[in-house]
Amino acid sequence: MAIVEIAKYRLQQGADADTFAQLEKEIQREVGPKHPGYHGRELLRAADGSYVLIMRWENEEAADTWNKTLFASQAGPKLGAMVDPSSMSKERLTTVTP
Repeated sequence: MAIVEIAKYRLQQGADADTFAQLEKEIQREVGPKHPGYHGRELLRAADGSYVLIMRWENEEAADTWNKTLFASQAGPKLGAMVDPSSMSKERLTTVTP
């Protein structure tokens, strides 16, 4: 069963969007592929400046253990510090096989 997580958030006031994008790029290319069950992530930006992050996982275990891998990396804590936690929402979905 594949897992998709959708996170929505804003950056902290004063956070640099270009630095944020560079950190996300590093996570997508270097951190994610090292995590078992990682199938990718895509960052989208809305017209109002908020972000939507779509993450794909092989299974629940891969999704459940991701934060440990993310925050053990150099880029993860830096990226996390740029996100306004009061604006964050996250939803986990599973694929439906008709």
